[in-house]
Amino acid sequence: EVVYLLVAEATGLSRIGDRSPNVCVTVSLGETTARTKTRKESTFPLWNELLTVAAPSFPAIANVSLLDVESGPDEPAQRRGSDVSLLSETVLGSCEVPILSELKNGFTDLWYSLKGETGETLVGKVRIAASFDTEVIEQLRKGLTPSLSRQIYVAQETWFI
Repeated sequence: EVVYLLVAEATGLSRIGDRSPNVCVTVSLGETTARTKTRKESTFPLWNELLTVAAPSFPAIANVSLLDVESGPDEPAQRRGSDVSLLSETVLGSCEVPILSELKNGFTDLWYSLKGETGETLVGKVRIAASFDTEVIEQLRKGLTPSLSRQIYVAQETWFI
């Protein structure tokens, strides 16, 4: 079954030495891996990208990793295909997103705490929405919240404190 994931944003990522990371997200589920574009020099990156993965069975776990992509002096920050291996990538943090059969009746839109390589909880978090319905994810991508009936969409309010 196809699962649609909206990789929205991350917050609280750590600097690497004297620079902010060049961040991309990879999502692996079953034998499928998808990847966002790289956001340059940000500890609060915004992607708002739709990724598609296939769930072999339910329940399933999507493994999410945030990577710092360091390019060489004359290389772009991201390359496609086999050229990706030429770049240096460091894991900034990871989390697991549960994919349950109940998503057929709706969606999730949650912040996930990032874990380090030894399992320790990091300061950073990533916001990911999941659904089996691409229309629901597209509405979330546009800043709308699908109602329970999925026929009425209500704009989210933004609160500034």
